[in-house]
Amino acid sequence: MPQLYAVEAHPRYSLIMREIFDRIEAGSIVASPITLAECLVSPIRLGQNELSREYIDLILGREEIIFEYGFEESIAI
Repeated sequence: MPQLYAVEAHPRYSLIMREIFDRIEAGSIVASPITLAECLVSPIRLGQNELSREYIDLILGREEIIFEYGFEESIAI
């Protein structure tokens, strides 16, 4: 999960992810409740409230990230 590598400063992938997020700032991307939930599982399980807040701010607080609540029935399995 790319957001995990960026926020948690993963030693192997954080620089690559930072570059990707820098490039995203020129456009926009779509995130879903599933994206947010996947990012929050570990911090919530470990009681890391500050890290949870960082994920929420990253996904919900940036103009270039479109948080999409709905989904297309045609792609649901």
